[in-house]
Amino acid sequence: MSAFGDRPRLSIGAIATVNPRRDAALRTMDDRLNATFVPMAAVDETSGTIANPEVKVLGELRKGFTPFRDDDVIFAKITPCMENGKSAVARGLVNGLGFGSTEFHVIRCGPRVLPEWVWYFLRQRSVKEEARRHFRGSAGQQRVPADFLKQLAIPIPGVEEQRRIVRHIKECMERVDEVQALRHKAHIEAQSLLPSVLNDVERRYGWSRLPIGCVLTGTRNGRSVRASSDGANGRVLTLTAVRGVNLDVDACKAVRLDQELASKYQVHANDVFVSRSNTRELVGLSSIAAGPVPSSTIYPDLLIKLQPDTSRVVPRFLAFILRCPSVRKQIQDRATGTSQSMVKISGRRLREVMIPLPSPEEQRQVLATLDEALEVSNQILSGLQESVVVSAREAVLRRAFAGGL
Repeated sequence: MSAFGDRPRLSIGAIATVNPRRDAALRTMDDRLNATFVPMAAVDETSGTIANPEVKVLGELRKGFTPFRDDDVIFAKITPCMENGKSAVARGLVNGLGFGSTEFHVIRCGPRVLPEWVWYFLRQRSVKEEARRHFRGSAGQQRVPADFLKQLAIPIPGVEEQRRIVRHIKECMERVDEVQALRHKAHIEAQSLLPSVLNDVERRYGWSRLPIGCVLTGTRNGRSVRASSDGANGRVLTLTAVRGVNLDVDACKAVRLDQELASKYQVHANDVFVSRSNTRELVGLSSIAAGPVPSSTIYPDLLIKLQPDTSRVVPRFLAFILRCPSVRKQIQDRATGTSQSMVKISGRRLREVMIPLPSPEEQRQVLATLDEALEVSNQILSGLQESVVVSAREAVLRRAFAGGL
């Protein structure tokens, strides 16, 4: 017995058809007829909707694709799409015809169950975890077999009760969406806090500017080493290590290093780095190794190590001021590359960038303000974890199918 009174659980195969046969009428339809095409990428894993469908003629879709129609539930069977939530109820299909990736299972509901009821049930974490335990196939190509869905037990209250609960789930999810939107807005504002403070500090003090090269004794590109867990005795940082002002020394991969390489490219406390290659938005981001660094940790050729003249610039101040909006714009403007997805800034071009530079004593005084802004920003961001929203969605579904809504 389920939590829905005396209503038993039934297998999905008993109340729906899993992977129904192709409609015979398709054979006689004109090849020029338009239909909706749904590649895997078109299904939004967060909302569980067909967000970016394409329209193609039937002649292009007859072979090699999975057919479905309005009100069918499509469910990704391959990893990691299944775990990520690639499932949806097909609605608004052109001419009522849909075709998608062969990596979708199709569930056509009978009169005893609503498509949304089955869809919400399948989106539960517990169901996806159980589906994963039934995977078949080799690593990287594992799939949920159709028999798993056919045999999966689902609570079946009356259709009107399903409608009531589905309405309630939608209302709850709308509230969660509102929370997520507020979280996203707060995330953007928290990320803009430090650049805003840097902008304000620069305007307030009106420091003179000079090229970065005037406060450096040198620069050095890193060295990339192929990742290898076999016999690994060192680590090389990844590009994500410079996402924040403080270098993330845990953003790394295991490598094998000889002693000469480990010594030449070792990361030390107070080293300052700049990303040499990235998207235009992220190229030139700066970080400082703020604490102890594990031995045999090197930096890759995608990072430039700056060697500050400490008689003129405090290393931590340099890491901050390189993130000043006016400085960031210069770096982005100097970055070169034909692909907007990946541009580069050379050490020579970087040394030409003009930075505001007070005396070392003033730098130390301003650092207190900048570190405070960074701490506040980090505290806000740490409280805006995506897992909170995911947990809220899961709690709604878990309660709904336990009979609690």
